[in-house]
Amino acid sequence: MSLRVVQSLVVGSLLLPRLSWAQGASTASGATASSPTPYASPKGFSQDITNWLAATNTSQAGLSKNKMFANINIPGAAPGTVIAGQSYSEPDYAYNWVRDSSLTFEVVVSLYKAANSSTTRSSYEKLLFQYATARAAEQTDPKLQTGLGEPKFFMNNSVFTGPWGRPQNDGPATAAITLVCLAPEPPPHSLC
Repeated sequence: MSLRVVQSLVVGSLLLPRLSWAQGASTASGATASSPTPYASPKGFSQDITNWLAATNTSQAGLSKNKMFANINIPGAAPGTVIAGQSYSEPDYAYNWVRDSSLTFEVVVSLYKAANSSTTRSSYEKLLFQYATARAAEQTDPKLQTGLGEPKFFMNNSVFTGPWGRPQNDGPATAAITLVCLAPEPPPHSLC
């Protein structure tokens, strides 16, 4: 292989060379080797991936959406909460994690904005207002250990006061982004 300058580009006062590798394989005798024959020729891949991602109940997108909604407002939990994992021991992950719930509801905001049916839109809106109410309750709980940096809450939305890495300031930030994206007119240059 050899390196050669194909073209130069002037940017301001800099001359930037565009490089190219001249490639070629050769045999021990110096003769040029031919390209290997592909061992497989995939056919139909684009249709397969399209079907896999289509929003049907049996596609990956449909299954993921159903599993996501199965973790929002589980029986016995406070409205507007998301269970991170329905694992109650070793590891106990059955909490409403601030960051995880905000990212889940960011998807719900996207679904809400894309909904064609007023019934579907209304059901998403109800969930989103429950989430906003739950976040407001979390932020004003008098038992907060670290202000807004609490990483997780019990499913009844009370503060987890056990030992844990505190503060975790990414959750309040992602929650704020999610709620700003719900606004009818998100601010210019927002992350929505």
